Amino acid sequence: MKVNYRIEIDPLDNNQYMEDANQFAIQFSSSRIEKTWFFKISDKKELLKAKTFLESQSFDWEIIYEFELSNDEIDDYSAYFPGIYSDYKILKNSIVLERRVRNYDIINDLDSNRIILSEKTQKVLENIVEGLKFIPVESDKSKLFYFLENVIALSSPINVVKASEINLINSSDNLYFIVSDGRYYIHGALEQEIENAGIVMCHSMRYQDVSYDVPPYLIMSRKIVKSLINNNIKGLNNTDRFLPILNKNNPLIIE
Repeated sequence: MKVNYRIEIDPLDNNQYMEDANQFAIQFSSSRIEKTWFFKISDKKELLKAKTFLESQSFDWEIIYEFELSNDEIDDYSAYFPGIYSDYKILKNSIVLERRVRNYDIINDLDSNRIILSEKTQKVLENIVEGLKFIPVESDKSKLFYFLENVIALSSPINVVKASEINLINSSDNLYFIVSDGRYYIHGALEQEIENAGIVMCHSMRYQDVSYDVPPYLIMSRKIVKSLINNNIKGLNNTDRFLPILNKNNPLIIE
């Protein structure tokens, strides 16, 4: 698996910060993403140079881990956040708006927190995952889709390696949104739980020994991921959309 490090810096509206940020941009110009304050580095030695520079600065910065896997590497990790297409206004009066989903076979409607499947995806999952329910729903063009229901809730939180922000979304539900650096990990028992279920829903995350309730996140086992890729499920057939959940012994956790 290839690891890319995306550095994001924020010099704010401060002349000295801007001058220092420009010096960083000059030194690491080959890694800069166009004219943004985003930089993408894949070489570890170059990353250490960048961190040494940034650690002496006063402006805000963070490093995001981005993973690239080949199809042959899917088996190296037991569980994944599938990175499915998510958006608002997918549904109108419980009808799927086809213009909003035509390029995808699996969609997360953020208004209702419901997972919507194409008929093709429903057939794939029905054959390999036990216990799921599929509620038929039509589109505004009379095409058949399904709501994915009865997904097992993960019994324990997913661990977050590093978080830059933890924001309360909804005080009545006590739900939080955690901005992580892209690294999550689980222990052996949870790995087996996900392997056995195939598809689960994560409702909590743990950071620095504190657990937070979060909006539901879909997690898939490697078996399900491989099956969806092999069946060319639209929106999931590109492995850079999948975020691997690391084992607690993975050296990336202690970087």
